[in-house]
Amino acid sequence: MKSQKFELTKIADALREHCPFIVFATLPGIDEDGQVTCLEIMEVCVFIGSDTGIWDALEQILPAIAKVVKTDLCHVTFLNRVDVETRYRAVNGVCLFIREGKEHNYRQFARHAILDYRIMRAQQRRRGLIEND
Repeated sequence: MKSQKFELTKIADALREHCPFIVFATLPGIDEDGQVTCLEIMEVCVFIGSDTGIWDALEQILPAIAKVVKTDLCHVTFLNRVDVETRYRAVNGVCLFIREGKEHNYRQFARHAILDYRIMRAQQRRRGLIEND
């Protein structure tokens, strides 16, 4: 499958400027050069402040991304409401930005995502659902 290149700084700047409620944003499944293997859908993971609703956030995030990315579909994942594996995948992607003064929120999120993922995998190994890594 052919990969597509996105300008990460443009995406980060657009989200930072037009979406002040985003605490931090990541792009899973993308490398540091902005190459992504999925052509159809770009996924952006965001952690939003508690004072913003999901629908209000979507109304601002999608137009901000559409201004700088030439793709037909963009999937927005709200990290405030996802499972362990999605949180782990998000912290292993490229961090687009962390809002100034909110670095502790990202560190805490990443620490919990990694720890929860390790616990989940250990429990799966113990139950025989997966082989040892």
